[in-house]
Amino acid sequence: MVERGIQKYGKPEEQTALAGYQQSPQLFEPVLSKVLTDIATREPAFATQLQTVAHQANIQTGGVQGSVNVSGQGKVDLAAGVNTGTMTYHARDDDKDA
Repeated sequence: MVERGIQKYGKPEEQTALAGYQQSPQLFEPVLSKVLTDIATREPAFATQLQTVAHQANIQTGGVQGSVNVSGQGKVDLAAGVNTGTMTYHARDDDKDA
């Protein structure tokens, strides 16, 4: 789907980036990521296809999203992972030091 989308919607230099990625994925991964973002910005149909594939693959595509509210003397410890729904975080007691 990605290859066809770049071939269909991509400019010649973007198609060259795809060829580079096919030869050296690690080297061209950041370039291909930018190409996909640029094409999706220009072509809503391609953006929809990418979103559908990402959803079907159950991956997080937008980085960290959401908000954290800390008030007063609040402290936030390390929290990491992938969340596909609602997440509740219980902070440690104020009397305990990390």
